[in-house]
Amino acid sequence: MAESSIGEHDAAFFFSLAHWAKENDVLRPWERRLIFSIGMYISNGWQISKKQGRQALRIMQIATQAGFHKGTGDQIAETSLVAQLVAKSHQLRIPVEMLGLTPGILMGLKRNGINTIEKLSKCSEADLLGMYIIGPSRLKGIKTTLNQFLSRMLSNAVIEEQASVQSRVETARATKQLIELANCLCQVFETYGLLNDLRLPSEAQSRLYKATGEKLETLADLRRLIESPNCKAHIIHRGIKTNIEIDDIEPAIHWFSEVLICKSVDDEMKKLVGHLTERERFVFINRSSIDKHLTLEEIGHELRVTRERVRQIEVEVNRKLGRQLTEPLPFFYSSAALLLLKRLGQDATVELWKEKLLNVGFLKEETSLDLLTALARVTKAAPLVLSEELARLLKTHVPPRILSASKPILSQARKHAKNCGAVRIVSIKPETLSEADVEQILFLDGFTEVRSGWWAKDIGDNIPMRIARKVITYCGPVSASSLRKAVAKHLSRGQLFAAPPSDVLVKALMQTKQFDFTDGLLHLTKVPSKKPKINKGESVFFELVRSKGPIVSFESMRTRLIEEGLSAAYTNALISFSPIVERVISKLYILTGTQYDMADIERAKSELTEITADPTIRPRPDGIIEFEINIGTMTVHSHVLSSGPAARLEGDWAAVVEGTYRGKLIVGDGFIRGSGFSNAVLNLGIVAGDRMRIEFNTWTREARISRVFKL
Repeated sequence: MAESSIGEHDAAFFFSLAHWAKENDVLRPWERRLIFSIGMYISNGWQISKKQGRQALRIMQIATQAGFHKGTGDQIAETSLVAQLVAKSHQLRIPVEMLGLTPGILMGLKRNGINTIEKLSKCSEADLLGMYIIGPSRLKGIKTTLNQFLSRMLSNAVIEEQASVQSRVETARATKQLIELANCLCQVFETYGLLNDLRLPSEAQSRLYKATGEKLETLADLRRLIESPNCKAHIIHRGIKTNIEIDDIEPAIHWFSEVLICKSVDDEMKKLVGHLTERERFVFINRSSIDKHLTLEEIGHELRVTRERVRQIEVEVNRKLGRQLTEPLPFFYSSAALLLLKRLGQDATVELWKEKLLNVGFLKEETSLDLLTALARVTKAAPLVLSEELARLLKTHVPPRILSASKPILSQARKHAKNCGAVRIVSIKPETLSEADVEQILFLDGFTEVRSGWWAKDIGDNIPMRIARKVITYCGPVSASSLRKAVAKHLSRGQLFAAPPSDVLVKALMQTKQFDFTDGLLHLTKVPSKKPKINKGESVFFELVRSKGPIVSFESMRTRLIEEGLSAAYTNALISFSPIVERVISKLYILTGTQYDMADIERAKSELTEITADPTIRPRPDGIIEFEINIGTMTVHSHVLSSGPAARLEGDWAAVVEGTYRGKLIVGDGFIRGSGFSNAVLNLGIVAGDRMRIEFNTWTREARISRVFKL
């Protein structure tokens, strides 16, 4: 009887009862385990003992009185949803993690081999309740989540199907529009065949090739495709039947549409400069057009502003236009105008060029040609690159006296730009030309004004660029003033060029796009793949600073250089000319632009051997003047002595050491130096702390040098 009564219930009933009892704390633990075990026995087809049956009936009666209701063993997924998804060929092999269940439930499902939505949809309530971690409340949550997920999938499937139909319709419409636009384009330009060399933008070209199966490189290729009898049917057929995406032909449609917006060079130029103010257009045309090139002062007089304000307006206009031309634009008429100029050949003149453009309808107003050449000069946009013919024509509009003087002026300007990064007008202006004439010569050669009176041009690698890369790489970002000092030190080696002002130097470097000036410091926009080279002395100094601290003394630097096999005289050259070595105070040095404090200075000072000079001078009745002085470290290292009270004995003297002539001793400019003095220091073995005596014989012009004593 127990077995027959128990047999009326399925496994899901006992699993549900066990979980319900645990959640409501109704039965004792052994009773819940018994009920769960009976569910396992039934699901596996095992026999239940009479005793287990009697106990189960008693427990079921207790549970019913406590409010338990019988559950079902149906599948947890709605059958209709699964059937519709399968009918639409949707795969349900989706990871079960997509449902967003808790980690505990996911672990329980995977432990029982349920790792996809498909397997979970086939599970019944009994299957899930048989997992001890899943009870009725969790089962309800799983069912709700699963069926909501399947409903969303079905809804998306319907939307995708509708979108697919809509896409095919739009593709057919787009291909038809593409053909009409291309036909219109060919008709516009067939009167003058100048555009066979022009290409579609690379993206539009590649996608159009994908959509049509035809390689369209030039307008002639496009014309042949359109004129073919079966072109229209061919493209539309491919667009619908092969399920080509509309994105494949949209770039070409957009490109052709942009081309047909304009009808001449005038329209293209107005479209580009339409956002400029009247004052900006005036400055732009009068600084960059064919026939007009007014100076900054002349334009400032017209606009009643300062020369510097005109320069600022010009920079702002060039920036606006350059930013607008960063993206490719269809300069069909403008490019055609430049191609026409190229075809006119050696006999071309500006007047003939204008006449031809007016005749073929590419040009309506002559001023638009001024805008075209100005834009080509300033922006250097790829579609508007000036041809050699145009460059030659522009030169014919320059006065002969300026052309004849341009070669030597440009030679000097490029030399200054190569060495200093910028050129100053007053440095290269001859007496026969005005500053405005020199400005015009520089402007035609591609120079730009970075500050009033200063012009710069990107002519490749120059000395300030090399110095800036070297200093920034080894010393870090530097201020404009520190960089100028570094460049000035390097240029002082040749004594031919002076470093430009700090702001001019920074602006000239920023023109190369390799440097950036932010927060008052100059940075490299891109770290070089290889570090700039430094000589051996600079390398020794760099390592010395890294090991000893930001500041090193002259003595420690000289000692290390000599240990590395460099001469004693090399120390002075390193201090005088190296751009990465900067003086703090006398005898103390740091890397250019490095930060330091008083503690660093005091530490480096402690390494110095300070010797008080204490000079004395005493004339004798026999015409000899005795001069004595203490010898310090600098004298031993550099073989140069401060003359002090002996400065009035200026001139050349014959140095005599221990009765032997050792060369000339020179007194002048506040110092005692010369080969004779150097030989005396070496032969006498003078070291820091010794006291030296020099006996100047005013009758024979001899100077006897001796060591008095060692302090």
